[in-house]
Amino acid sequence: MKPRILIADDEPQLHAAYRDCFAVRAVADDDLAAMGSALFGSSEGSDAGAPDDNPFAAYRFDYVSQGSDAVERIRAALVDGDPYAALFLDMRMPPGIDGLETARQVRKLDPKINIVVVTGYSDHNPQKIAMVAGPLDKLYYLSKPFRTADVQQLAQSLATKWQLEAELYLANQRLEITNIELQASEARARHIALHDELTQLPNRIQLKDYLENQLRSGKNRAALIYFDLDHFKNVNDSLGHAAGDELLKQIGQRMRGAVPDNALVARLGGDEFAIAVCDTNQDHATALANCIVELCTGEFEIMGFRAYIGCSAGIAISGTMPLTLAEFQRRADLALYAAKQAGRATCKLFGAVMDDSAKLRSRIETALRDALNQGALTLNYQPIVHPDTGRPYGYEALLRWTDPELGSVPPAMFVPIAEQCGLAQPLGEWVIRHAISEAATWEGGIVSINVSPLHFQTRDLVGFITLIAAEHALPLNRIQFEITETALFANPAQAAQVIIALRRAGIQVALDDFGTGYSSLVNLRDFEIDCIKIDKSFIDTIGQDRQASAIITSVTAMARLMGLKVVAEGVESGGQVHALRAMGCDLIQGHYYAEAMKPVDLPYGTDAIDEDTGHGQSGVAA
Repeated sequence: MKPRILIADDEPQLHAAYRDCFAVRAVADDDLAAMGSALFGSSEGSDAGAPDDNPFAAYRFDYVSQGSDAVERIRAALVDGDPYAALFLDMRMPPGIDGLETARQVRKLDPKINIVVVTGYSDHNPQKIAMVAGPLDKLYYLSKPFRTADVQQLAQSLATKWQLEAELYLANQRLEITNIELQASEARARHIALHDELTQLPNRIQLKDYLENQLRSGKNRAALIYFDLDHFKNVNDSLGHAAGDELLKQIGQRMRGAVPDNALVARLGGDEFAIAVCDTNQDHATALANCIVELCTGEFEIMGFRAYIGCSAGIAISGTMPLTLAEFQRRADLALYAAKQAGRATCKLFGAVMDDSAKLRSRIETALRDALNQGALTLNYQPIVHPDTGRPYGYEALLRWTDPELGSVPPAMFVPIAEQCGLAQPLGEWVIRHAISEAATWEGGIVSINVSPLHFQTRDLVGFITLIAAEHALPLNRIQFEITETALFANPAQAAQVIIALRRAGIQVALDDFGTGYSSLVNLRDFEIDCIKIDKSFIDTIGQDRQASAIITSVTAMARLMGLKVVAEGVESGGQVHALRAMGCDLIQGHYYAEAMKPVDLPYGTDAIDEDTGHGQSGVAA
């Protein structure tokens, strides 16, 4: 931007003198120019050089004769965004306002302009001038008569100073804008770091900071409530992840709208949420947890579809004793686990019993890993018998574990722990490997192997079985896999593919615990099952519940029409055997014939099992 300089003086001769100083001559009367030279000194050298060589050729000079005109020029320049760098101001400009008043108004309009007070009199107090025309770093004095060099040097210096200040001002503005943008970016980054992207709720990090502050203060009780959505996976699988995301947003909004001001709602990830409350007690925290469970249980309208979910909650209270954050979170997690184990759609408050149970689970997990690595597990086998002949059709492999410290640990206790801690597959592979290797030594009969739902979903299960069977030369048609309804209906499409692959390889598939869950013979039309095993709970009611007997008879008849074998589990009396035989059950398994036995005690071959001893009538094959 070219510097602008304004000259305010009521005498035309002075205008000419200024023009002469800046070598920008107007068409003026020669006599006036000569008078100006006589009054204010020689302008030697002012005409020298071409306009291009003149340092002021790039400047813009304006001239006014009255103070009010100077004020209006400066006002207009500011409006146009083209302000003046300097004002050379005469102190006496009758009949209008004087230089002092002009300086006061100009300074009020433009704090950045440099004002040069030009006067030949001493009747204006410099201190008074400074008070209205300051600050001092923008106020200068020039006495009349002035020398050309003084005017030139002052004009050039002030224009350069003004330009530098303008550039600095712009640089500071850019820096301020950058700083504001950085602050906004930092605020966004802080928000992202402390909030869940999907629900915009506080995340695990912010929850941690909140809880640490509460625990550090140690003044008031705090509650930590963990929530887990029940059946959320079904929404993702059936309606898609976009619907799942929408559901999570709705859940977050419901939770946020239901908590008091002293609570923080956070999403921990997946379908897990948490609420932290300060200044509370056990009753209030439990009431809040129950309220949230009720709010988040039921039907939800999602993208035009209806979805049903439930919610489980676990509560921990900080109490009066010092508590670490890790311990606080562990207690809430244990309480949530207890709520889910209790049937879901409920809430549980942490108690010492849960802690003991968790410690026992931890001991079992550690010992189970050691047992798996050290070969301390064994397999026992229970015969599956033809009821008409008493001869074994095959044997179900049952996992057994006796720990030196824990004693005999039942599968119902350690198998769920194995599934929770990632041991389902290695444990399942151990069972498959040993069951096949031991069955290869039998003279005949199938070996029936239970498969965990988690292991059933792993890749290349069929390939692993085929490889182990080939190693021990066991025909695949002598292997039967027992799966539960959980494995079958958790992911029906994948389950159907695995079953097809097993049966194509020649391996038989049995559905265990039939009748205790979702399954019906109608549902089984989509799966190529070979056999169903009627659960012991139905067998126990034979002779006591006519309805249960009718169900067994109907199921057996329909299964036969579908080409399925029927096995009755948990048979414990001769009366049950006779009734099941009359109902048409193909096979029977239970303590009436034999308990699970060690491999060396098995009645191999086709010998009938003695109902009194559980051994083959002609002895035991070595």
